[in-house]
Amino acid sequence: MRFLKVLVLTVFTLFSVFQMNLNAEEDKVSGSASVDIMSNYVWRGQKLSDEVAYQPSLDLSYKGFGMNIWMNYDDKTKEESETDLTLSYSYSYKFIGLEVGYIHYSLDGVEDTQEVYGGVSLDVPLNPSVTYYYDYDVGDGGYLLLAIGESFSVNKMLGKINMDPTSTIKREITLNLGASAGINLDNEVLGSDSNGKKFTDFYDGNINASLDIPIIDKISVSPMIAYSFALSNDAETAIEAVSFDNDEEVLYGGIGFSFSF
Repeated sequence: MRFLKVLVLTVFTLFSVFQMNLNAEEDKVSGSASVDIMSNYVWRGQKLSDEVAYQPSLDLSYKGFGMNIWMNYDDKTKEESETDLTLSYSYSYKFIGLEVGYIHYSLDGVEDTQEVYGGVSLDVPLNPSVTYYYDYDVGDGGYLLLAIGESFSVNKMLGKINMDPTSTIKREITLNLGASAGINLDNEVLGSDSNGKKFTDFYDGNINASLDIPIIDKISVSPMIAYSFALSNDAETAIEAVSFDNDEEVLYGGIGFSFSF
C-alpha cells in the first residue's frame, strides 16, 4: 500500500510539473478530481462494503495517455480498504475507439493483484463496447465486460436549452443510462463454483442510471442508481461467498461531485 501511494504521488508530481512547462493550449494536461458517496461499494457484482463508501478519484490525461488513482474508504470500519492505480492509452479513428491499460489493485487485508486490459468501443447508437481484463497475478484468469449506454439531454427533453441566457456556463443536464454483462474466465479473484473450483460462465449484470448536473463552471454533481445481480448459478455461489450479507444482488446508489481542469 505504501509503495503504491509513493508511486502515485511521484507520477502526479511529474504530471503537474510537466503541465506547468507546456505552452501550447492543445498540449495541456487535462483532468478531473471527484468523490462519490455510495450506499455500498460494489465491484463486478460483489458487495464489498456493509455501509456507506467514500470513493475519491483523480484523472489526468495527455495526448491519449491517462492515469487514474481511485480509493475506497469504508465508513463502517473508518479505514481505506482499497487503492487502485490505472495507466492507460486510448485512440480513436472515425467511430471506433481503442483503449489498453494496466491496473494495480492495492487491497487492505488481502493480497494485492494486477490486471492488463484492452477494449473496443463504437460511437454508434447505444455505444456498444467490449473490454477484456486479464489478471496475471492472484486471479490468473480473465474477465470480459460487454456494455451499452446512451446519454440524453434533459434540457432538450424539457424544451429548455439554458435556464439563464446571460450565463456563460452551459447548464446542460445529461441523463446517462447503461447496462452491462460480465463473463468470468477462470479468474480466481471472482470466486469459486459450488465445487470450490474456478469457473468460466456468465458472472454479473448491471443496470444503471445517472444525471450529470453542472453547478458552476467546471463543477458538477451526479446522482446515480444501479442494480447488480448474478447471471448464472456458478456466479451466484461465488458472489454470495465474498459479499457482505451474502448478497448476490444489490440495489445501490449515491451521489458524485466532480471538478474538471
